[in-house]
Amino acid sequence: MLTIKGSSGQHALMFIVHVTMKFFATGSYAIIYIYANELFPTNARNTGIGICSMIARIGAIVGTLSNDHL
Repeated sequence: MLTIKGSSGQHALMFIVHVTMKFFATGSYAIIYIYANELFPTNARNTGIGICSMIARIGAIVGTLSNDHL
């Protein structure tokens, strides 16, 4: 988030903006799965979604393990 000097009202506003942005970012992942179901044939869809989910999980593991090196 941005560093802003000011009153607690600004902090509350920034918190609300942050939570709203997080809500839309999380919702976009759900939309991706629905959109892929409608767009691609079954074989390509299953393979593509499986590979993307695998890469996302590997990225989450690497991100967690590399946190100490930052």
